[in-house]
Amino acid sequence: RSVEIKEHLCIDGKASRGAADKKRGRNTPYTGGFYDATAGYFTDVVNIPNGKEQGEASVLRQALSEHNLSNKIITADALHTSTETMATIRDQEGEFLLRLKEGSHKKQFERIIQEIKASRKEAQVDRKRLESANRQEVQILTPALERYQEKVFLETDKARSTKTTIKAVTDDNNVCSEYSPHIAQIIYLKSETTELIKKENSEQTQELTRCYECCFVSSCILGINDLYRLITQHWLIESAHWILDNYLNEDRSTGHTGHQIFNRAVFKRLAFNLLKILEECVPEAQGKSIGNKFIFLREYFELAIMLVNGFEHDYCLKVAEVYEKRKEAYFLKQKEIDLLTITFVSM
Repeated sequence: RSVEIKEHLCIDGKASRGAADKKRGRNTPYTGGFYDATAGYFTDVVNIPNGKEQGEASVLRQALSEHNLSNKIITADALHTSTETMATIRDQEGEFLLRLKEGSHKKQFERIIQEIKASRKEAQVDRKRLESANRQEVQILTPALERYQEKVFLETDKARSTKTTIKAVTDDNNVCSEYSPHIAQIIYLKSETTELIKKENSEQTQELTRCYECCFVSSCILGINDLYRLITQHWLIESAHWILDNYLNEDRSTGHTGHQIFNRAVFKRLAFNLLKILEECVPEAQGKSIGNKFIFLREYFELAIMLVNGFEHDYCLKVAEVYEKRKEAYFLKQKEIDLLTITFVSM
């Protein structure tokens, strides 16, 4: 089942470590975010009252059930790879690409690798047979060649190169039967990153190579280029979390009483969205590094400064009022869903 995907929605939880206090028995609080990787904005945020392990999957699953997911594909880490989450996404007419973790999904991981190896071998045999018969590049596809895809992607810069191999096969043999009937395709990924690092107390450099392997399951049949794009785009939500912590100071915020944690998460993401939209509208922001770009935009945009620097009750009311008045001026590229659809909980 091949489908047309128009929007890519990433979901993930995020810790507010500054608000934790283990000495007083207060564990690290979490919120969950919905990030539109196609547009580059946060579209929703939810509170996770019981922390990552106890509550993230169920809270985000409930939030997914309240969204229209038609023409959207959802990507998430291994914590969300469950039959319940898959069924919720499909019930909302969405598609998914979910990661399997070797530790927590060991049996499925091993079965997928075995199936990928067997399918690759069948495809190689058919390709050699057809090439030998035609004495030219294969133009027709046998069932084995049709269901198997493989491609190597290379990315390089001055100090680092990454080789990513993706192998995918349609799940005709119901390899992940525990997730039936939701799985249409199984995927294996291997990433090898080589970078030059300086030796300690020396000007000399040495090569360091790191390898990473993981598997994915998909509810629809995706092309190999689309798989690579979706898998790499999912890391954009992690980059957004890094910006929230390092430039919007979310991880260093210590307020924890009442609804402060949730309200702070909402306003930080609102500031992130405003800064991203401003980035598209201000030519001077183009071409800067992430850090300089956000510093520049934060100085340029007084509303964003207000959002970043203060979250007491009066600030929240003032920002909400100012934003309502200037909504059309700032949201020049308004999305179907934005953070103002969230009901701001009173502090």
